[in-house]
Amino acid sequence: MFCDVWDWAGKFRKSITSIGIKPYLISNKLGELCADVKAWSDKSVDLTFIEQAARIHHRLVFIHPFENGNGRFSRLIADRYLINCGCSYPNWPYLQDKGKSCNEYIKSLKEADKGNYDSLVKFMHTFGAKDPSLNGNK
Repeated sequence: MFCDVWDWAGKFRKSITSIGIKPYLISNKLGELCADVKAWSDKSVDLTFIEQAARIHHRLVFIHPFENGNGRFSRLIADRYLINCGCSYPNWPYLQDKGKSCNEYIKSLKEADKGNYDSLVKFMHTFGAKDPSLNGNK
């Protein structure tokens, strides 16, 4: 994704950052996330596709596998997940400044840190994420 931008792109970070888990846990936590996503597809879960995508997005941000670009990477993966599920994905706003959208996005991620994904799901809905299989596009 960033191979033409950074030499280290695509390689897991080796340094401790102010956010994210310890580097030696990255592979295991990504494996756990992949196992959870597979389980969602293997059996019925009480989560909409957008709720699932929000959880994927948040967990990737929380794991913080790379030195930089983690938000962009996790939004891309969540978008690809929604596409695969036949859903519309959000047209994410510009998040590199500290404007209203960025502040709402950060706040929604902090709520997700506490286990509350409602704000992140709402944020995604606001910017166009829709599940056509649900009445009212929950």
